[in-house]
Amino acid sequence: VPASLASLEACTQLHLVDLSDCPVEDFALGYFAGAQSLQTVVIDRTGCTDVSLVQMCMFSNLWRVSAAGNDGITDKGGLLVARRLPLTHLRLAGCVHLTEKTVEALRTYGRTLERVNFTGCYLDKACAELAAWSNGRIYAYAEEDEFTQKWPKHKTTVAPPTQAQQDDAAAVR
Repeated sequence: VPASLASLEACTQLHLVDLSDCPVEDFALGYFAGAQSLQTVVIDRTGCTDVSLVQMCMFSNLWRVSAAGNDGITDKGGLLVARRLPLTHLRLAGCVHLTEKTVEALRTYGRTLERVNFTGCYLDKACAELAAWSNGRIYAYAEEDEFTQKWPKHKTTVAPPTQAQQDDAAAVR
């Protein structure tokens, strides 16, 4: 619930926030205002509207946005995000109130954009034109895992087995 996010205000080193399927609605991202290193925000199916997209503009390092399945997202929010953020990935799949205006804004924006996903928005023709315009540099329909954190693999130190562990292993053989 939104009130539970208040305890996260002190987390200023966040890189990814995923609130998918949480009933947080608008203003939830305000709790993360101190996390200026935030790079990825996922608010899929949260009930968020254009207000949440306005809030995203406070994160200058944000380059991956997913707000799929939110009926309250319209061209107002889509255009704002397209014009203000240095995005590489944008997923607004299922946001059925978007029009070609948002996709067209991405064409003029296209400085850093690599992937877009407007599945279920009835914008296939506009997305195909965007991909053709960018010579395939912008790929429509980003993969699902492109909005998840790629955790670094930490080196682990393996301690040599104790004598008791060696004896147990020998007994099993």
